[in-house]
Amino acid sequence: MDMQNILDLRLEKLIHLAKNYRLGVMIDCFNVFNANTITSWGTRYDYDWLLSSDPDYTPSTEGHDLLGIINPRQIRLGIRLIF
Repeated sequence: MDMQNILDLRLEKLIHLAKNYRLGVMIDCFNVFNANTITSWGTRYDYDWLLSSDPDYTPSTEGHDLLGIINPRQIRLGIRLIF
């Protein structure tokens, strides 16, 4: 398969609450550029029994099926207490 170009970012701000306590506020962004990277593909013989009677039938380009693709862009917010 081709190389995967995926960018994940994390930004965090620490706030001092007391002498021994800190509060962290963070934001994570996964797959920043929303790349449609293929994670797995393969060939399934006679998987589609409705069209298997046609010997020239292939379910996708060059006989390969797309089995997995990376998740779309996701954003996660979080906090943590450090003591």
